[in-house]
Amino acid sequence: MEIKRLLKYFAKNQYPGPEVLKTMIYMSYNSENFLGDLVDEIGKEETMDFVNKTFNKLSSGIHSEISIKIPLRYTAEKGSWIYLIINHFDIVLDEEPSDVLINHSWGDSKIINPDGFETTIEDISSEVDMGGMNEYHDFIDSIRNECYTFIRENCGFGIWFE
Repeated sequence: MEIKRLLKYFAKNQYPGPEVLKTMIYMSYNSENFLGDLVDEIGKEETMDFVNKTFNKLSSGIHSEISIKIPLRYTAEKGSWIYLIINHFDIVLDEEPSDVLINHSWGDSKIINPDGFETTIEDISSEVDMGGMNEYHDFIDSIRNECYTFIRENCGFGIWFE
């Protein structure tokens, strides 16, 4: 499917949204080509603007930066979430053709453990000792994976953490 037709479809339907990646698959459009096709069609500057508008539509608006509330479906118990704050982003097709490179930080969060205890990412990071660093890094990697999946499903492109 041509990128113009896909963009026309998204303009008439909810974009970004939870059905974006499924729609691309249904329309036999290879989502791996989305960013590259956008750059080819409208140029890098306009693609950066498109990505910025997309992130802003997902953003909660509670922080001055782009802040996207990510539900943590696999990393923690139901009801857990974290704000992904995107401080800066760039499109570097030579390095990662299907993802947007982001510089990020973590905002507010609610992490529920299996016992039902609520904590935050700040509390978890402050309580980590040297012996638990590997487990902490694995935990952060799993949160990043959830962020990647959420963005990919809702935008048709992924994010690459700087």
